[in-house]
Amino acid sequence: MEIKPTTTTKKPRVDTTSQVVRDLPECINQPEQNISCLKCPNAVWRQHAQESLSCYCRVDFTITWHTKTKGNIVNCDGLHIGKD
Repeated sequence: MEIKPTTTTKKPRVDTTSQVVRDLPECINQPEQNISCLKCPNAVWRQHAQESLSCYCRVDFTITWHTKTKGNIVNCDGLHIGKD
């Protein structure tokens, strides 16, 4: 009987400007691709020790996304603030 190695399909990584999100270990859930904070220059993504991820908005002064309470901001003017 031949034993075939099992292959694990890696979850595709999201397209983002955040180095923190790009470097996330597989055990931490990443945001859905449609979240605007992934490409926002005003977003500060942080990986926490308890295997979670959060995003702080420097425009709204609030947490816009967290692993446990996933935000759903899909469009925001914050993407354009500071690009002039």
